[in-house]
Amino acid sequence: KETEVKERSVFDIPIFTEEFLNHSK
Repeated sequence: KETEVKERSVFDIPIFTEEFLNHSK
């Protein structure tokens, strides 16, 4: 279960960063 959470967090980070950059414009 821990590995599943780790994979998900790694996948969510780029999306979160992209949204954050879009809002910063």
